[in-house]
Amino acid sequence: MGEAWLARKGDAPPVVLKRVLRGLAERKESLDRFIHEARVVARLQDPCIARMLELGEVNGEWFIAMEYVEGGDLQSRIENGPALTLDEVRRVALDGSAALLAAHQARDAAGRITPVIHRDVSPHNLLMGVDGRVRLIDFGVASLTGEGESGGKYGYAAPEQLLEDVADPRSDQYSLGVVLWECLMGKPCFMAEEDVEVIRLVTEVGVPALPTSVPEAWRSLVSKMTSLSPADRFTSLHDVHEFPLPVGESVKVRGRSRRLSLLKDGMTLEEAEAVVGAALLQSLFDSGQARVEDGHVFKKS
Repeated sequence: MGEAWLARKGDAPPVVLKRVLRGLAERKESLDRFIHEARVVARLQDPCIARMLELGEVNGEWFIAMEYVEGGDLQSRIENGPALTLDEVRRVALDGSAALLAAHQARDAAGRITPVIHRDVSPHNLLMGVDGRVRLIDFGVASLTGEGESGGKYGYAAPEQLLEDVADPRSDQYSLGVVLWECLMGKPCFMAEEDVEVIRLVTEVGVPALPTSVPEAWRSLVSKMTSLSPADRFTSLHDVHEFPLPVGESVKVRGRSRRLSLLKDGMTLEEAEAVVGAALLQSLFDSGQARVEDGHVFKKS
């Protein structure tokens, strides 16, 4: 949809500038969607949503200035490590549900509730700030009605989005539940080479049950949030935000990353880093799951 840049003016704090690509800006539909995102975010005031600072146009080019969140996105953390602790997963659940609640309870200028459905909740759209707070970004496919293009990524879209092209707050709840599943397991929930197979898994098979090594409270929460039928999910994300989750634990519950399967015995250090990333490779060394001999990497047998 657009390009994003980190910008700073003088001694002012850095901001993220997002603009429509030149080719897309010439298409009214793309430009309208870009401006729509800005207006949606401007209405949402919550510490768990990255703030929009300005919407503007210079020489025919539209841009959004948004709050810069120092840290990284949840997708990178899941893929590269270190493994998420239960405390961190709990923060994703609490801050993610708080952000979505703010969107679902948004009001128009007349004070009427006009829910904003995000429709694209995924690890890539959740930022883990160095301040410990998780923030939701990218309302580019958000809808005020729940109707229209399904948007989002197939592996995170709720079944009703894929089957009926409709969404309501329970659809966002489902997507957040899939994100929590991946935080706990350290791998994608739905893995298939073809999109059509991912869609089949989402709409017919459903989210796999978490293993018993995961605390029961987490298993119950994720199972409820990701029910195939919206009617079987929580009525509101208030229930998620108030769910009695374990606190104060630092147990790493992440499973072996899918990237580990790409690590082959005898690879050079450079090749191994290119495949799994330096952070994950170091964690494998630290935990004894891999070792180095004469500049080559070997997995524990």
